[in-house]
Amino acid sequence: MINSIIDRTPSKLLKEIILYDDCSDEDDLLADHILKYGAIEGWPMQKFIVKRSDERLGLIKAKTFAARLASGDVLIFLDSHCEVTDRWIEPLLAPIQEDSTRLR
Repeated sequence: MINSIIDRTPSKLLKEIILYDDCSDEDDLLADHILKYGAIEGWPMQKFIVKRSDERLGLIKAKTFAARLASGDVLIFLDSHCEVTDRWIEPLLAPIQEDSTRLR
């Protein structure tokens, strides 16, 4: 998933990638994996925010918490099984660019 986001999203449109672990059984595996794999792949690690909850919050609360970490103008949620295709983000941003009040 992360490779597809980095490879298929224009850098100017990608301010940050927030990865939020809702207290999975894997302990700190997510952060360790991201740091190691990101270094190998040459990912822009300065764009990553990796957080893990100490308790399971559930899907909606976890996404709300992760959203509070965001600093960009537009927030797009993707689950871990999602892959993006070429030019995936432009159609999502087009209505906002036409009228920024449309989706507020």
